[in-house]
Amino acid sequence: MRYLLFILLFATTVSAQQRITEAETSFAILARDSGVKRAFLRYLDSTAVTFQNGTIQNGRQQIWKQPDSDLQLIWKPVYYYTALSGNTGFTTGPYELRAPGSDSARDRGQFSSIWAKDAYGNWKVVLDIGVSTPPSKVDTISNTKIARVSSLPSGIGDIREVEARFLKSYQTSGNLAFSEYIDGATWFNLEGYPPLHDSTSIMQAINQVHGRIMFKPVAGGLSEDRDLGYVYGYTLEGSKRNNYMRVWNHTQSGWKILLQIIQW
Repeated sequence: MRYLLFILLFATTVSAQQRITEAETSFAILARDSGVKRAFLRYLDSTAVTFQNGTIQNGRQQIWKQPDSDLQLIWKPVYYYTALSGNTGFTTGPYELRAPGSDSARDRGQFSSIWAKDAYGNWKVVLDIGVSTPPSKVDTISNTKIARVSSLPSGIGDIREVEARFLKSYQTSGNLAFSEYIDGATWFNLEGYPPLHDSTSIMQAINQVHGRIMFKPVAGGLSEDRDLGYVYGYTLEGSKRNNYMRVWNHTQSGWKILLQIIQW
């Protein structure tokens, strides 16, 4: 019976992962064909969180204020995962901002989005954050590995409990704390760096870039089965304030960082 339950959960997860990438791809196509503003108003949830210059904002309200633009925003998901419940997940991948008819990018980087199903079963973006990265063509990045199925944890009612444990370790051990919470499925998007998805390159980048950045969590979310969660908030380094987001996944080895975004 337990084996059958595992198979059913696995099938649900794979199907949900296909649908979340379909939603992201449809989002990108609508932006290409009908404009960025219309696409974001279609796919952002009413509670969606976005980030700008160290502030946390309601995404839909910000988009409403923006004038229509003919700039082209091109992106695609290359790494993604959904919770066992199939109602929450994330996507991340490259983006480029181009002038109409231009093949050169005015800006480029990596986007990361948290998706959740609304009351009608439609996928909506509840958080969107990005970082600028070195040049790389959108159509040349093809990493689509899917993270492993998680075990079900117990005793966690708020993902910020997991975040607090990490931050306690970070306070005493500094960057070394990351080594305990990353594994082969971890993906880092750091401002000014290409996507990092192996432990060695992640630790090298963290040690090169970071002094002692303080992380100040603000809010987050946890999937129905409590196997996937995310936390977002502020990064503080001296007088400089910016934002971060961490996606946590429960594994056989405990909670691990599945996706990390740090702006600065």
